Amino acid sequence: QHTEHESARRQLELWEQSSSAELSVALAQILASKGQNTALRQLAAITLKNMIKRRDLNRESIFNCREYVLCALIDESSMVRAGAASALEALASVDETWFSQLSLTLRHLLLKVEHDASVDGALRALETLSQEKVKSSLSCVDALTQLVHTHRDGGVRARALRCARAFGWLQNGNNIFNTLGAIAARDNESMVQVEILISLQELLLSGQPDSQDQLSAVAQYTLQLLLCQNSNVALQAAEFWLRLASLRADIGNHRSYYRHYSSSFANAVRTVINSVVPQLASALLKAIVYPSEDHAEVKDFLLSDLVSIPDPPADVAPHFFGSSKDEENTEEDECDEDGLVLTAQYPDHTSRSTWNLRQCAASALEELSSGPLTNQAQQSLVYLVLSALENTESEWQREATLITLGTIAAAIPAGTETLRVQAHGIITVLTARLCDPEPQVREAAAWAAARCFVNIPTEFLSAPATNLALLLTNEQCKAVLEQAALAAAALAQCVDAVAPISLLAQALATATQRAISTRVRLALLEAVASLAALFQTQPVPAHFDLLMAVDACWQPHDDTILIRRKLIHPHELLPLLKASKALSNRLPQSNQDDASYYYRNAGRAATIADIAVETLEHELLESVEDARAAAQLGANAFDLAADLVGVLPADGIAHVMVSQGNDALERALHVGALNDDAELARNSGTKCTVTTLRNPRKRRSNHRPNTRRHRLALASAASLFLGELASKINHSVLINGESSAAAELIIDSAPRILACLDTPLRLASVNLTLSPTTPTSPRKQQERDFAAASLTAHNACWTLGQLFAALPLLHIADEDQVSHFIHTALDRLCSVLQSNADGVPSNLSNHAALILGSACSSLGEHLVLPHLITCLDFWLPALVVAPNEEFDTVNLVKSFRAVCAIAKKNIDLFRPSTSAALLAALASWRHCHPPTPPAELGLELKRLLRELEARGRLELAPRVISSTTPSSLQILKPGDFEYLRSLYS
Repeated sequence: QHTEHESARRQLELWEQSSSAELSVALAQILASKGQNTALRQLAAITLKNMIKRRDLNRESIFNCREYVLCALIDESSMVRAGAASALEALASVDETWFSQLSLTLRHLLLKVEHDASVDGALRALETLSQEKVKSSLSCVDALTQLVHTHRDGGVRARALRCARAFGWLQNGNNIFNTLGAIAARDNESMVQVEILISLQELLLSGQPDSQDQLSAVAQYTLQLLLCQNSNVALQAAEFWLRLASLRADIGNHRSYYRHYSSSFANAVRTVINSVVPQLASALLKAIVYPSEDHAEVKDFLLSDLVSIPDPPADVAPHFFGSSKDEENTEEDECDEDGLVLTAQYPDHTSRSTWNLRQCAASALEELSSGPLTNQAQQSLVYLVLSALENTESEWQREATLITLGTIAAAIPAGTETLRVQAHGIITVLTARLCDPEPQVREAAAWAAARCFVNIPTEFLSAPATNLALLLTNEQCKAVLEQAALAAAALAQCVDAVAPISLLAQALATATQRAISTRVRLALLEAVASLAALFQTQPVPAHFDLLMAVDACWQPHDDTILIRRKLIHPHELLPLLKASKALSNRLPQSNQDDASYYYRNAGRAATIADIAVETLEHELLESVEDARAAAQLGANAFDLAADLVGVLPADGIAHVMVSQGNDALERALHVGALNDDAELARNSGTKCTVTTLRNPRKRRSNHRPNTRRHRLALASAASLFLGELASKINHSVLINGESSAAAELIIDSAPRILACLDTPLRLASVNLTLSPTTPTSPRKQQERDFAAASLTAHNACWTLGQLFAALPLLHIADEDQVSHFIHTALDRLCSVLQSNADGVPSNLSNHAALILGSACSSLGEHLVLPHLITCLDFWLPALVVAPNEEFDTVNLVKSFRAVCAIAKKNIDLFRPSTSAALLAALASWRHCHPPTPPAELGLELKRLLRELEARGRLELAPRVISSTTPSSLQILKPGDFEYLRSLYS
């Protein structure tokens, strides 16, 4: 072995010293040499191919290699033939003049039917020659079709048919159907049948055949193959019908990625589909039935996956697939949609692959049902399924039929005659099968029910509630209980009767108390949240059942959240927070029995907010996904706390947030608002090093994730909570000494609100000053960050308005601290007005202007008027109401009263330009509701305008805007004068 190694090493050194031409010929000789080791010959082929691809060889070297490669192409060894085919493809790609000769050679090899190696080598070569310029230069289709007709081996015939299709055989017009029909009539080889079905699918995409007779013959052939015992053939037949049903839908929708089909083809497709609906539905139904070899696996899975057993660390839940339409419309896009949305998905326990016959048949039925079938065809389809369900004794047939029923009923548009006629039969069958003794049938019935409830008329939906409640109460199988919970969620969205809602609420409460499976709890939570949305007018007993259901889902997390202060299974917390929020939001009043529940939820919200803020505060992040998850949890926790303000005393909720939240409110406002330009520039895309690691032993990237938008969402939610707390104080009758905890929380957290006002101003400034060479983040991300910052600032403005109204009502000992906050806040609002030219949205300036104006009545003119006077030239233009924009008329009235107060104090402040801005603001009032100010304010404004006109500061006389109109009035429109004269002249 040592001698052979040395010899090979010396030979390699000699080749490296020689020219590439000599090396390529030597490699080709090794490839063609039958005396060499097979692995060595294959390695030589790979090396030669790489040299040709790198363009290391001249024309003479390529010519010298051809014969050796062609000789190896008919070698007895399949490995050598495969290597030769790859080298041949490389040779053909660099020498187009060889195509005609190569075509003749390959055609000759294909016709040597008795020599298997020659035929296989030629097919391997054709399979590798995939370039379009090569395809157009080779004329082997006739030899390939002859091989399809004459060769004895089915695998070779299938390969020949595949190669012929790749080289344009299907472009021969309608004659191709005669050829395919002849092949299909005599060839029962499964591999050939698969290739025929694939060819038919490609022909459909090109709008062929447009003859109804030919399409009918194709339909009958594929219907026969759909019942084939070979799963590959049946799957391709199901694919054909899925494609045909999709084309039928696409003909009506004209989807951009399909060409426009001829009217004759469209009519032929519609006619053929409607004519074969019964046979096709029966065949697809048989395809959905589990094969006998899978029965034991399905049963073992369902019977071993019990509710009383926790989920294993590695999820072994079966794979599901959703609607084929949903998959088509899915777009990958970064979004802030939070929460885990569960849907009633199609159960397929046997396959871990992404596609199989059962799934394809269900998708074909879905496409078939959603298209423009005639009413008669639709009713025939539903009636066939219902009859099959009533007449079968096989549990597996019942399961498949229920899946079919759910697919069809969900796909048929709501309100159609078919659903009105068959609704009673559908609901009767589903109600009965929810109590079936077999778990797979119960699961399929619950899955079908969730899909049927959406389109069935509501008067039929009370009946299944009882059986569904029994299933939720007594079911022991996880998979069945999960589908039952999803069915309950769907039913809750359709039924508003008190009796079934109360029944479902009690059943959900029972189910959540015994379910320790994460997957089942998530499904139950969706059902609880759906029921909670209906409880604005529902009775208290059912509401209490829902409270118990949500509380039971919280209990597994209470130890880790409240005591250990860790987030275990955080994906469960979002739906829990949302369900709790729905219950709190839908019930403005609560009784004493619910108070303990609400206080527990307040403690949970405070603790989750604290942990989420800590995660963002110390940058304990691995990726943007971590930041999003933390921000979503924190924001939802503050949303829940804001809703609980409506059902708990202000002092009570404030005490919980302070004691269990560990100043989470103040810290969330600090984390959410960016405080220095370096941080803004860094979060716009520049690199920085993360020094705080979650796990020091794990290597981290030196790119800090851009978490600005998620942090702003957290600050926005925290700001709204503070505003809700202040709003409750504004609308409460307080006794001296009340709300001390609320006062402490407000005065400690309020200054942080001001940073939220600054964020969009600073963000706009930094974005404008960044040079083009700065490694900034993508434009779309910058726009979304800026939109999030503007929304946060809007919420901060609203919160400041609530705080201004609440501060005089609170008994805060440190008056200097309050005074400093008020003056600082007013200055920040003025800065928002003055920064409008830097890219800040005008509606944010409008909002800030209204808050400033309303502060006069809340805080007193002595505090606010000095600030308004300094920014009067910016404040008045910001009071202009834009058309089609919702405005707070109450604050608008307060703002114009402040204008009158300023005029009384010093009317000389109203210069011509300032007076014109006042006229524009008054003229825009016609866009409000009501379109005129109150009578008392109108009289004050009329006196003010008369005095300004008398002093020569403005003029209401011009009827039209012209070049002679003073420049200060050019901002007004012609219709504005008519409105102003009608009110103030």
